[in-house]
Amino acid sequence: MHCLSSTIKTLILLVVLGLVVPLTSSAQQVVDHHQNVWLDLSLKHKFSEKQSVSGLVSLRRNDFVADWQQSLVRINFNHKLSDNFTGTLGYDFAINFPYGQQAIDERFFEHRVVEQVSLKNKVSAWNISHRYRLEHRFLMLYETSLRNRFRYKLGLSHPLSFKGENTPWSFTMFNELFVHLRKTNPAHYFDQNWAYGGLDYMLTKHVSVSVGYMNQYLTKPDGIRAENNHTLIVGLKRK
Repeated sequence: MHCLSSTIKTLILLVVLGLVVPLTSSAQQVVDHHQNVWLDLSLKHKFSEKQSVSGLVSLRRNDFVADWQQSLVRINFNHKLSDNFTGTLGYDFAINFPYGQQAIDERFFEHRVVEQVSLKNKVSAWNISHRYRLEHRFLMLYETSLRNRFRYKLGLSHPLSFKGENTPWSFTMFNELFVHLRKTNPAHYFDQNWAYGGLDYMLTKHVSVSVGYMNQYLTKPDGIRAENNHTLIVGLKRK
């Protein structure tokens, strides 16, 4: 239980930092507020007990569903080193669209090469996960530029019961911090923070649906402009 207590404290700390840092920064930043909807489809196929491939298609809309924010396709090759430790090599392809009051000049493509390690453990009925992700981002805007980014995600999930009986429902929450690996100009390292809470429902042993709310705070490259995005995420997952 000490591990669970420490994990919950760490998650709360990350969420608080994710909310406090933007609030303390907003005095110097021009913040644009948005209401977004993300529709996610996640698939996974096992080749063996240790090797698998997983994918994600994410359609991300701005102004509820009126405009495009981003579309993303992801493919990961996973190797399970132990019951609780998985290494991943992956590739993302994203199309970034102009939207809102701080829009980019034009739509552009982004290619990402990804290295990732994931750890998980269980304390009582709580499932705890850690994900460490290194992204090499090739941005195809005006000319190709390379930016490197580190992401850390801490997640918790807990099955829900009713009158002592198990149900198909579970509660999930996570916080993910994004950090630039070199100073931008003007200098800042903070990129984004995602804080999420939602519900999952198991349709079958391998298929689930989810719905939840995520607060996405991101700082633009100039360090002056920022976005505070209230996002509804609806997902379908097959594993």
